[in-house]
Amino acid sequence: MGDFIRWDRITAILGGRFDPPHAGHVQAAKGLLRNPRVARVLVIPAAAPAHKPARASAEDRLAMTRLAFSEFEVSDLEVRRAESTGLPTYSFDTLNELRKQTQDLAFALGTDQFSGIQSWHRFPEVLELCHWIILLRKGSTHAQDEAKVHAVLSQLESQGLVRKNPKEKSAYVTTNTQRVIQITATDAVALSSSQIREKIQMGEKVERDLDPAVFERIAEKRLYGYRA
Repeated sequence: MGDFIRWDRITAILGGRFDPPHAGHVQAAKGLLRNPRVARVLVIPAAAPAHKPARASAEDRLAMTRLAFSEFEVSDLEVRRAESTGLPTYSFDTLNELRKQTQDLAFALGTDQFSGIQSWHRFPEVLELCHWIILLRKGSTHAQDEAKVHAVLSQLESQGLVRKNPKEKSAYVTTNTQRVIQITATDAVALSSSQIREKIQMGEKVERDLDPAVFERIAEKRLYGYRA
């Protein structure tokens, strides 16, 4: 792929448990269209995450994700795979399935997700399957998140898995397939689904952090211990 990339040809994959999907997730998706200006954002909720079990069912999380990301394409690819196999879903398999349609893929993820990438299924092979966009949230944790990302990249560099891109200050490339690893600032607020779940369980207000339709789904289904 070389040291340059045409982001306007890239489909960015935004994956996660979305348990529940919140304003920060949606802001991150919208930000990808502005920086690094990807062509398309494909949102894929994980059905049965291998690392952290989800609190809501795959069906509920898929429904909430479609409500929250009404302006984007939401794929049930991982949900369908989990239903057919009964096994945990892995990004390695998802990327290989999507690569049958296009090679122009980038996986967008937050700093916490990237910090654990060395524990991902089929690492380091998974690193070579697509480009990577590491999203830095705005706010008080920005500098801490950036330091965390560079610490992981330094480890990968010492292992010979990535190298710095001399032509791009905020980017690395993978050693074998020259996939770009881009660090990108985003306007996404520093929210977490776990904090929202805790607030719901405690009966605290969360409406401003969620799409109204998502909140209605949570209230209707009594998810996360919701009580009127």
